[in-house]
Amino acid sequence: MIAHLQGTTDPAEAVVEAMVFCVRTIPTQPRLSLLLQLADTTVFGRGATTRDTITYG
Repeated sequence: MIAHLQGTTDPAEAVVEAMVFCVRTIPTQPRLSLLLQLADTTVFGRGATTRDTITYG
């Protein structure tokens, strides 16, 4: 993503380009696309909000 955004100076454009990059890239990455295919959509949310995760920052 850093290489993709290199040269972008407008913050709004950077946000849009980062989102487009993710939409194009995530389906091609087996480990990341798995998050999108989980039947239980709360699994990731629970993992992202555990006490250890929140403490980590």
